[in-house]
Amino acid sequence: MRFRIFALACGALIAASSSVQAQLSSRGGPISYSANNLEYQDQNRVMILTGNVDLTQGCARMQSDKLTLYFKPTASQTASAGMASGDIDHIIAEGEVHFVRPDLDQRARGDRAEYLAATDAVTMTGNVVLTNTSGVLRGDSLVLQVGQGRTTLTPAAKPGERVRGVLNPKDKQAAPSAQPAC
Repeated sequence: MRFRIFALACGALIAASSSVQAQLSSRGGPISYSANNLEYQDQNRVMILTGNVDLTQGCARMQSDKLTLYFKPTASQTASAGMASGDIDHIIAEGEVHFVRPDLDQRARGDRAEYLAATDAVTMTGNVVLTNTSGVLRGDSLVLQVGQGRTTLTPAAKPGERVRGVLNPKDKQAAPSAQPAC
C-alpha cells in the first residue's frame, strides 16, 4: 500500500514538473528546429532563428519567418552556461506564422504567435484563420491552451467586428450541386 501511495505521489510530481516546460505539443518532448540563420545571445539567453523557420515538438509544428526563443535562467547556470541550454520561458514567432497540431486536426495561421511556458498557451494575433476538417474560423486573436485542449478566438477590438466561421456538419452535408450560388 505504501508503494502505491509513493508511486502516485511521484507520478503527480512528474506531471506537475512537466507542465512548466515548453509544450507546443500536448505530449511534450524534445523540440527540434531548422532555419536559414541562427543567432544566440549568451548574455540574454536568447536564440533568434530567421528564414524559413520550422520548429517541431511531437506532431505539433510551428513555421514562421522569424522565431525567438527565450531561455529561463537557473541558479546553477551562468549566462554563458551554453548555447540554448535550460528550459524555455517563452517563444515569439513573427511574419507569416503557421501552427499545426495534426493530433487535434487544427491548423492556425496568423501574423504573430507567442508561447508562454508559465501558462502553456499559444496566442496568435493578426488576421487569424483556424481550420480543421469541420470548418474555418476567422478572428484577430486566438489562444490555444495546449495542455487543457481549449481554444478561444476573439474579434478585433473595433466596433462591429465579430468572429466569423463556417462549419461543415458531416452527417447532413448537402451535395455540392444542391448548394445555392452566392
